[in-house]
Amino acid sequence: MTAQSGERILYEDEYYTMVTEPLAPYLASLKEPIEFRSPSSTFWRGYIGTWKFENKRLFLTDLQAFILDNKEVGIEYLFPGEPVVFANWYTGKLRVPIGDCLYYAHQGFESIFEFDFILKIEKGCLASKRFRHNYRRADRKIKAEAELMERNEKLGYPF
Repeated sequence: MTAQSGERILYEDEYYTMVTEPLAPYLASLKEPIEFRSPSSTFWRGYIGTWKFENKRLFLTDLQAFILDNKEVGIEYLFPGEPVVFANWYTGKLRVPIGDCLYYAHQGFESIFEFDFILKIEKGCLASKRFRHNYRRADRKIKAEAELMERNEKLGYPF
């Protein structure tokens, strides 16, 4: 799998890319599933949402999504007549990578950056926030990969 494009979030007047999909629980709750189409390998889920906080509440403010025949649709496709939607369905953590990439993974959201800004959300409301250093995590990942490659080499695997 290819590394994926992240959702966008406006936080304290600055846009960031987050590696969480807060729209996914909403989509999973629908009685009739929506099949978004992927226009590229960096876009497997077929959509990218743009989010913001207002008064500690999480809102979906824009949606770029693709349906059958790669037709592009927006937020009105999911929420007719609502240009901005309060994300009261979302409880979980939003992860916003910050800084240089310490470890690149060519799949999903597995790359590791210097820091993660973690925003804990409860029913669409910001409950807490924290920063996490990722240097040790990246070092462990790099070491584990090196050990795997060494083991495979000893076994005669070409990869």
